[in-house]
Amino acid sequence: MILFYVLIVSSKITNLLKKNIPEFAAYFTDAMWKYVYTSDADIIYENMRNYDGINIVTWDGSGLKFGNLFENAKSISDKLTTIYLVRDSSNPLILMKSGIRPDIVMSIFLDDNEIINIYKNLIQNIKLSEKKEKSEYEFESNMTDYKVDFDEIFFLESRQKKVWLCLERAEYELNKKMEDVMVDFPGNFKKCHRSYIINMNHIKKIDYDDNSILLENDMRIPMSRKYRNELRNL
Repeated sequence: MILFYVLIVSSKITNLLKKNIPEFAAYFTDAMWKYVYTSDADIIYENMRNYDGINIVTWDGSGLKFGNLFENAKSISDKLTTIYLVRDSSNPLILMKSGIRPDIVMSIFLDDNEIINIYKNLIQNIKLSEKKEKSEYEFESNMTDYKVDFDEIFFLESRQKKVWLCLERAEYELNKKMEDVMVDFPGNFKKCHRSYIINMNHIKKIDYDDNSILLENDMRIPMSRKYRNELRNL
């Protein structure tokens, strides 16, 4: 799982990132990504404190006051990358004098292609091999503890305000939200619909005309237009 945060960024940059980062993430990595766009630095900090995986944070010059917060975060996360967006020529000097050391300093006035290429190169160079992923998923369902291999899971479905873990011949009810469950799953699990996450290893056929995915157990899963292009590039 990779957490991608954006704090206090212009609408231009925000729209660029929302449009391009998910595409790069799906194309260049096998990891599950979570995206957080917020003006509340505490939300980002708390997420980093509770997660030991890869974190990427972007914040702009108007958020200089949050610099120390991210420096403190680096002391608890050795997989944190910070990207500082410069609005004024004096920003980098002020930043360095304050002792804040972002990994990347980038002008907010670069053209779109230059900005996107910086993020593209960053994502290409992420060393996902540093993150050891478990081979089994441990969970509780109806007051009973279970442990199953990720390979046995065909898909997850959001239904009746709960998440259902679906194997070939069984399903388990999880009293969680889909976004909370996704954090624990490896990169071969991809979202194909707002209510479904599928195990890519069990795909039999993707039907782009019918907007559906046929799994090896002959279960047909809906595929929304939002995710079809990401799946097509895999």
